[in-house]
Amino acid sequence: MKSYNLMGYALPPGTDVATQAWSMHRNASVFPSPDSFAPERWLKAEGEELKQMSAHMMPFGLGSRVCIGQNVAQMMMRMVLASLVRNFNIRTALETNERSMAMRDAFVRFVS
Repeated sequence: MKSYNLMGYALPPGTDVATQAWSMHRNASVFPSPDSFAPERWLKAEGEELKQMSAHMMPFGLGSRVCIGQNVAQMMMRMVLASLVRNFNIRTALETNERSMAMRDAFVRFVS
């Protein structure tokens, strides 16, 4: 069998190749301004851009090396949110009106 050329390195068939999240999450061609905290980039992205971002996002790792605490972390996030909603009076800003509350096309996508 023929080896695969990976950036000048010959990889024989059957070689495991992996990456780590830090590099993938800071790929400027996928995440503009990768070192900036900008969660709105997920709301603005569409089509191919959103597909690329989803493919490069792996906060808990993947496969056999997935974070063992992933389920605990996600459950804790739900508990914290529920606790905040239950224990605090959450009100809208004074400038909130019917127009600002209008529904917009949005969706949540889970990639396994």
